[in-house]
Amino acid sequence: MGWISYHVNTYTKNGKQVFDRKKECDAELTRGMEKDSKILKSAMVGSTYYAAVQSMKPDGSCQVWAAIFRTCFDSNSEENFSYKPMDETVGPGIQYCKCPISILELLTETSNKYALDWRNSCRKYHEALKTRAKLRKYPIGSKITFINQQKFMDDIVRVGERVCLVKCPGINGRPAYWSNGAYRWRVRFIPGDYELIEKRGEDK
Repeated sequence: MGWISYHVNTYTKNGKQVFDRKKECDAELTRGMEKDSKILKSAMVGSTYYAAVQSMKPDGSCQVWAAIFRTCFDSNSEENFSYKPMDETVGPGIQYCKCPISILELLTETSNKYALDWRNSCRKYHEALKTRAKLRKYPIGSKITFINQQKFMDDIVRVGERVCLVKCPGINGRPAYWSNGAYRWRVRFIPGDYELIEKRGEDK
């Protein structure tokens, strides 16, 4: 489905035109739902709207699925609000995989491949956030190890190969980074099950 655009009333806050984007998306989603359907929980993450929607199946059982709206606001346009409605079964791109855990936990089981892939990508995103937060706290000189599961071009590091990284200081005010001695390692490529083998500043 393509973009839907229309005018929304706004108010000024800190010199900017704003409106309740989540409330607007809730209303739009509700207008398009069946009579016996309802929104269980919704949230905005940046400009993307996520919702857990409960619907009734023909056999009378309940199904809870995820709705995703990509949204855009343009204060210079008469039709200042636009949204692109999607659901988890259409194969949302990686940029739409930041759905809150609280919404994911409400979804019922599904056999749809696209929905399963999307849910898995969302969980990986949240695991990566946890990993990033932990890695940020380790002091310079700390060491970690893990089995690489990421496929790189030219097989710089092969899948299944053990990797050892050291936290290095950033240069010229840049943030610290992890390195295997030859390459800087992006945090998103470090799995959550890494092993801490040395933490500087602590007794071994």
